[in-house]
Amino acid sequence: MDMVLKEGDIAGAIITQQIKAQTNKHIPVIFISVRDDIHARLAAARAGATRYLTKPLNIPKLIQTMDGITVRKPKDPYRILIIDDELALLDYYSTILTEAGMTVKTLTDPLHGLSMLNEFQPDLLILDVYMSGCTGPELAQVIRQDDAYARMPIIFLSTESNLDRQLAAMNLGGDDFLTKPVEEHHLVMAITARVSRARWANRLNQELENTLRESEYRKIALDQHAIVSITDATGKITFINKKFLDISGYTENELLGQNHRILKSDQHDDAFFEDLWKTISKGKVWHGLICNLNKQGHEYWTESTIVPFLDATGKPYQYVSARTNVTDFIKAEENLRHAKEEAENANRAKSQFLSSMSHELRTPMNAIIGFSQLLKMQQTPGLNQTQTEQVNEIMKASHHLLDLINEILDLSRIEAGRIDLSVETVKISQVLEECISLSLPLTKKRNINMSAECDCYNNAYQVRADRTRLKQVILNLLSNAIKYNSANGLITIKCEKINNLIRINITDTGAGISKDNIKYLFQAFNRLDAENSEIEGTGIGLVITKNIVELMGGNIGVHSEEKKGSTFWIELPEDATIIPTIISSPEAADTTVNNLNQKNRIILYIEDNPTNLKLVAQVLGRRPYIHLLSAHEPFFGLELATTRNPDLILLDINLPGIDGYQVIKKLRQNETTKNTPIFAISANAMPNDIKKGMEAGFDKYLTKPININALLSAVDEAFT
Repeated sequence: MDMVLKEGDIAGAIITQQIKAQTNKHIPVIFISVRDDIHARLAAARAGATRYLTKPLNIPKLIQTMDGITVRKPKDPYRILIIDDELALLDYYSTILTEAGMTVKTLTDPLHGLSMLNEFQPDLLILDVYMSGCTGPELAQVIRQDDAYARMPIIFLSTESNLDRQLAAMNLGGDDFLTKPVEEHHLVMAITARVSRARWANRLNQELENTLRESEYRKIALDQHAIVSITDATGKITFINKKFLDISGYTENELLGQNHRILKSDQHDDAFFEDLWKTISKGKVWHGLICNLNKQGHEYWTESTIVPFLDATGKPYQYVSARTNVTDFIKAEENLRHAKEEAENANRAKSQFLSSMSHELRTPMNAIIGFSQLLKMQQTPGLNQTQTEQVNEIMKASHHLLDLINEILDLSRIEAGRIDLSVETVKISQVLEECISLSLPLTKKRNINMSAECDCYNNAYQVRADRTRLKQVILNLLSNAIKYNSANGLITIKCEKINNLIRINITDTGAGISKDNIKYLFQAFNRLDAENSEIEGTGIGLVITKNIVELMGGNIGVHSEEKKGSTFWIELPEDATIIPTIISSPEAADTTVNNLNQKNRIILYIEDNPTNLKLVAQVLGRRPYIHLLSAHEPFFGLELATTRNPDLILLDINLPGIDGYQVIKKLRQNETTKNTPIFAISANAMPNDIKKGMEAGFDKYLTKPININALLSAVDEAFT
């Protein structure tokens, strides 16, 4: 029954009294209320309340109360020990209590009382006052010396009617005094009231002991792992554990009464601590990394959680801090970052060096090849046979070296992220025809047959790819299939659809590749011992091929068996674009709209991270109607946005030169792009970052790691 109803603040008590007046049954009542004052509790008691619980309800406590009232969980019978040297009365009282459902033990000799207590463990003890050998009050006094029986109720049952003597007996350890003779009903009621209250008190005490024990265990566990401190409301340290002392280097006396500022380092500005204090003083938990200084002046980092403890008014009265030492992790992370930067710098230096050298080598190569051609063209006097063969060798070696230079330049561009792709719809059959035609002269030299299965043409497969780069990939795979094939061998080209990908298989009948060597296949300059053969090659072609395929959102792989040949395959996203047919029937109206909405769209992605560019390119490759433009630096992105007028712009926040907020400001000021949807894609994922981005004018703010489904949904929504 609730106490506060629309009829009044104690309406629940009044209604309960009315219900009780209309029935002879004793119905237990549990009151629940927002009120916790004496007037409400008194009204509930007068209405016959069994229990009074306040809101918000403690559900386990409510269930436990209901279990006790309804006896859902059967109670153990009350265990009663009676000590009286009058045998007749002893048997009489034992019979009464046994018939009331209690378990009763009797004893006539009080000197055996302690041993019987330890053996029987009663809920309540009934003692006669006057017994031979030991009086009841004396025995009670002895029993109370043992803390194990401090809470056990003791009732004196005696013919003694003198109130002073009764009070003197109770002062030695009794809880109640009944005068013989006592009516059966009064005896049962008195014992029931005492035992039920004692059991309830024991249960609460046991729960308290369990809670304290669990709390102590938690404290021990916390002390073993964490650096713990407690401060009062003003920030003065009132407690520190051993780990705190160990890591800080201070003694307990040096820290108690001090502020945590004694450990402050120069890693954080005043705003950092102002934000921390503002958070916890409002009663909120603070989490974060803090760099402290120990007594010796050395920095150490902790992952910290500060929890405010609130009083009844909701104001913090102390703050408990638990910290984990993460100094080694921070140092390892910093070392890893430095190592990564060094590796990236070395890689960029290598790429720049290769690119520079490739360009520098072209000039002398042009001279070598050019003068060799002039020598061959010389008529008077003509070259003799030996000289002609020598010039041919020079030209052959020069062309091979030029191929190597070109491939090194291509590889350096790919590794530096400077390769340009123009992804479009490409028909596989057209590219294959061109590649086969270009490869035929090479196959004729080695008498190799080459054929493409009809599926490559009949199914009109289309993919999303850069046409020129796809042609480069297939020509490279065909060239390898010819070079490493057996004389008079066979090359077979097969196309197949696997889920949403189109796979192109190129199979040769060459010597194959061992299982041990396959793992080295796509390593630069590793020709798998072919450098010791007469077969020309650079060891770069497959590396370039793999990079190009993956940049176009595809995959590459190989199946090979020694002496049985190899099958190299590439997979690219299928382009299932269908030109919409105009439908005039009402039933098809929605379909027409949907198809028209899937017209070709241009998306510009401004991002300086090649990996992120690659990922988004692969994701958007699932939408065949999208043409992706990419810019790895912001000023080039602004130029593309103005000249290409994209339908949607994806923009990173952290960019070199100017950041994403400056870029979007310029885009919104430009007449061409001021209304273009712009989505932020950023690793700055805190709520304040997102709020700042939306206030800056972004239409959506997507966080990294990118949720692919969320990105696709956002793009689809932008184009509907």
